[in-house]
Amino acid sequence: NGGPGTMETVLEAARAPSPIVVVADSGGAASAISRYCSISRDSVSRDARHGEAMAGLAKDFPAYANDRMADKLLELSQLNDDCGGKLVTLFRLKQGDFSGSAAGCDMSTSLLEAITKLWLSSPADDLSAEPSLLRRATEARSSDGSEPSSSRGHTHSLGNSLGNSRNNSWTSMDQFNPNRMRSRRKRAILLAVRWDRPDILERILQQQRETAGESCWSEAHTAALQFALSLHKPGVIKHLLEASQQTISLKDVNLLDLYGNVDGLGYLASQPALQKVLVSSLTAPPPARASIQGKKACSRPHDTYKDSIAPWLGSTFAIELQRDADLSSEPTYAQLFYWAVLSGDWAMARLFWSRCSDPTRTALVGSHICRRMVAHGVSQASLVREHATKLEEMAIGIIDAAETPAEAAAVLAHKDGKMSVLDLALKFEMKRFLTNPNCRAIMDKWWSSGDSGGGGGGGGAQGKRPQQPQQPQP
Repeated sequence: NGGPGTMETVLEAARAPSPIVVVADSGGAASAISRYCSISRDSVSRDARHGEAMAGLAKDFPAYANDRMADKLLELSQLNDDCGGKLVTLFRLKQGDFSGSAAGCDMSTSLLEAITKLWLSSPADDLSAEPSLLRRATEARSSDGSEPSSSRGHTHSLGNSLGNSRNNSWTSMDQFNPNRMRSRRKRAILLAVRWDRPDILERILQQQRETAGESCWSEAHTAALQFALSLHKPGVIKHLLEASQQTISLKDVNLLDLYGNVDGLGYLASQPALQKVLVSSLTAPPPARASIQGKKACSRPHDTYKDSIAPWLGSTFAIELQRDADLSSEPTYAQLFYWAVLSGDWAMARLFWSRCSDPTRTALVGSHICRRMVAHGVSQASLVREHATKLEEMAIGIIDAAETPAEAAAVLAHKDGKMSVLDLALKFEMKRFLTNPNCRAIMDKWWSSGDSGGGGGGGGAQGKRPQQPQQPQP
């Protein structure tokens, strides 16, 4: 809404420039601005647009049809044009007949789009449509250095606009600096992630790809993924992973930073050994990190993760976690899954688990991690215990999904490092998993043949027959 005095407030914001959201159908100054700015710019001169807008205001909003208001509306429209029409966003509470509004969007969407589209406005785009105030000022000054004259019938207003444009940080030539454009795009990406809006994020990334090229898109995508991970935004993460399936890997994901974030269960923050490692790894300069376990200097965050976090995981839960890290040259979905489980983010854990290369083994390790956390006195122990059971059932579900006993046996015999899946289940004493008919069939075969496990059994890893598990109580 707002009265005539509101117009000056809006103009000050436009000169800053700050994004402006106008509730178009709320009456007063808001409706006047909406009516003036919503007239299409396509194939219509500024003079014609101004005349048409003022005629409409004289009929419907006479308080805004005088010369003083006309000057302010013209200046606002010119500033909006100089930003490619991205300075003013029109939001409507109900359907109407104005063009250029955000009909059908909620207010939060309109606010976010107003901010991001202004940040993403390229100065090159500003100069590509009809001549902007900055360019007209430059052209007018090129001959005699005098102020340009106005043919619009609003000399005072246009002169003010030109002065504002020359001093305006948005339209000044230093905005052609690629680093500044990259910074603005990054801010827009992080804001879309924080607001959990993958739809707007996708538009930003697509624009980045079209205007800055594939390499800059990859950089922006990586920043968005890391930020979404740190904020625990599974919806945004899922969208980013699907959008980049054939373009980007996880090589630039910083697992070390993720372990240093606040987790939902408070478990990671309560582990003194982990916190000591994190402080040492995150605060020491890169050369000093070479002293961790006497290994070579770390050139990437994943190398530091392997030298610091992985040994803690191996000693606290299972050596397989450290072995998994040692064998990887970059972060894996399994490693993200383990971090999500330790953080108590079950939605993210399920998302990463579905993309693991060995989901059976990963689910068993995740179940074991949950049980160890319960033994360590984690908060929300009943919930963590429940997820330990669910993860074990997920592993059983994969075995049951095998079409033939031979396929199930192949999954159980699959080795990653020194231990097969069945070895791992025996080591972790996963009784429900081990009493699955497919597991029992293999172990019965070992017992009946006197085999110690041979090429795929649990006994092979230990050099002795596996102990037959008891049926779990319902």
